[in-house]
Formats: sequence, structure tokens, C-alpha cells
Amino acid sequence: MLPPRQLAPHLGSHVAKERVGLKGVYGGVKNVPEGLHASRKVFPECFLPTRDELTEAGRGLFRMVETRNDPSDGVSTVESWLEQAEVNRRRGAELIGESAVSDIIREQKTALRFMREGRFTVVRMVFEKV
Repeated sequence: MLPPRQLAPHLGSHVAKERVGLKGVYGGVKNVPEGLHASRKVFPECFLPTRDELTEAGRGLFRMVETRNDPSDGVSTVESWLEQAEVNRRRGAELIGESAVSDIIREQKTALRFMREGRFTVVRMVFEKV
């Protein structure tokens, strides 16, 4: 989630407090073994909802104000996550085990490759309370 000012900077100072920003990965991972690794092993309790599922879940509570594809931001975000995961690998292994850290780094490398290849991207969505 992003702070209100970062959600729609072009709207200036009258951005409503009741806005929620989501930034998520979109597309390209269905039936791709590397892409499903995170959902099977790293984060088995999580799933990536589709844009339609997010819109439906908010129906009656929020309306979508803005949606945009943001591939370069996705690449820089995952590059940053991967860099920090590698820098903090030893500490991560102490907390969650080396195997889990290796899985997370593998997933981030796969996500970065998929983003660079255009197989999936980051979608930014801004919702406003109804």
C-alpha cells in the first residue's frame, strides 16, 4: 500500500484520505513452473489476485480511480528486494533457515527475469472509498 500523496501526485493536495493504493504483479505466471514456485513453497498461504478479483472484492466499498501498468517500477522494486535479500542472507538464514532464504532469492530472480522479458509487470491501482 502506498501513502495517499504517492497514489495520485497529479491531483495535488486534495487527495482524499480514503484512498488505498495497491501495487502488485500482474500476468504471466499461470502454469509456468518458476513462477508458481512462490505460491507452492515460499508463500503457500498467499496468492496473487487478479485485477478483476480486487475490483470485485471492493465493490460497494471502493471505486477504482486509477490503474496503470508500471514495468520499469516493477523491475527497480524487485532489483532492490533482491539486493537486500542477498546482503541480508546470513541474518535471514538465522531467522527462517537457509532453504527458505534460497527459495525467496530464487523467486525474486525469477520475477526479475520475467519482468525484464515482459512476461509480467507491476500494476498500480488506486481505490477511493465510496
